[in-house]
Amino acid sequence: MAGPGARWVAAGFAARLGGGGPRRRRPGGRRRGPRAAVVADLAAVPAAPAALSEAAEEEEAELRARGLLPRPEGGEAAEEPLTRASLGRATWGLLHTMAASYPERPTRGERRAARRFVHALAALYPCEECAAHFREVLAADPPETASREAFSGWLCRVHNVVNRSLDKPAFDCARADLRWSPLACTVGEKAACRRGGVP
Repeated sequence: MAGPGARWVAAGFAARLGGGGPRRRRPGGRRRGPRAAVVADLAAVPAAPAALSEAAEEEEAELRARGLLPRPEGGEAAEEPLTRASLGRATWGLLHTMAASYPERPTRGERRAARRFVHALAALYPCEECAAHFREVLAADPPETASREAFSGWLCRVHNVVNRSLDKPAFDCARADLRWSPLACTVGEKAACRRGGVP
């Protein structure tokens, strides 16, 4: 039989997973917690991709007519895989937007999450050569996550290390906040886009 210490460990584990403590069974024996809502949301997502808006369809048709998109075979549009360069640009955009939205006074959990995210990216990045280089960069200059300014400055610095290795020009990190900003949101999305007190 588990003692009070085991219940405390279970409560801590559940809290780390997103629950507020030990889960209580609902009538009928099924558990219901924060994850159940996510699972329900995922179950409601249609299996087929959503139709393109009329404007997107027109733009796609124009690009196909100009030969900039491959012609679909069998009625289905063929998507081209990302190139190494386009994946790199998208990844740096994500990282710099995250840094610009990072809290000025992050909690210990937020600092840990930022470090783990960066290390997970270096471990799982689809380009192995790029990932290996980024792991070397991280070993020489670990993520600085004490504040938004520290994280943004560190990210700009390591981005410049990668740029130099690719014979690209370095960016002036003193101007990082002018180049990269928090996620741009429409008026209706403002509350959903707010992160760490950054509008």
